[in-house]
Amino acid sequence: MRMNVKKMIGMRVETQSGAHLGLVRDMVLDSDSQSVVAYVVRKRLWGREEYYIGRKNVYRITPVKMVVDDMAVGEKKKEPVVSGRVTMVSEAMRSGSKISDPSPQ
Repeated sequence: MRMNVKKMIGMRVETQSGAHLGLVRDMVLDSDSQSVVAYVVRKRLWGREEYYIGRKNVYRITPVKMVVDDMAVGEKKKEPVVSGRVTMVSEAMRSGSKISDPSPQ
């Protein structure tokens, strides 16, 4: 299933056992692998309690919610490890810049 960023931001996130974690606030991209490496999840969209959910911990994504492994909760405020340049999707969208590899051609 393909899903655009606008549909992901604000999406409900819960664990496999049904516990509500919060809402997707942002996504972390790795420019080297050109992929999402983590999702930033907050209890409330404007709250302060934040989780970084690695993509390996995502069990499934439906059109209305993301279901993550129960153990994903232990990653609270843990920065994801990436091999390339990190781009926060929301920052790129606000600045109007393209999300692409910054290396020279």
